[in-house]
Amino acid sequence: NGRNMRRIAEECSAKVRLRGIGSGFLEGAKRMEANSPLQLYISCVDYESYIGAVQGVSALLNDLYKHYRRYKRSQNSEPPELRLKCEELRRDDHNFDLLMQKARRSPSQCERDRRFRLQERQSTLRRPGVDAGPDQVFSGEQEDV
Repeated sequence: NGRNMRRIAEECSAKVRLRGIGSGFLEGAKRMEANSPLQLYISCVDYESYIGAVQGVSALLNDLYKHYRRYKRSQNSEPPELRLKCEELRRDDHNFDLLMQKARRSPSQCERDRRFRLQERQSTLRRPGVDAGPDQVFSGEQEDV
């Protein structure tokens, strides 16, 4: 039902999108799933949030894989090899150097920025007629929004 993705997205101020075959995410004018393996895309405005989102997703998926292996063995079936594959795509036009500079901020500045983003997000949710849902999301990409 997307509860875990929403929780990670909210905790890390991230945009998270599942796309590819089996995702149910319809793209483009033809409104079809992308003809690619199932992928989870993560996009954040700062490096710490990105790392937090990746760690949260990784922990969630590794736990899911563990339970799936246990289930398959309980059915007297050998589980397929499942592993997490992370790929990062950093685009120069998204000012990655700026993200690295932000990553070097003091803990107190990071906390002030986090509070500001949270306050900004909450004020957006309160405005009538504003769609506060996630929009375009790109996996493993650093996106300066």
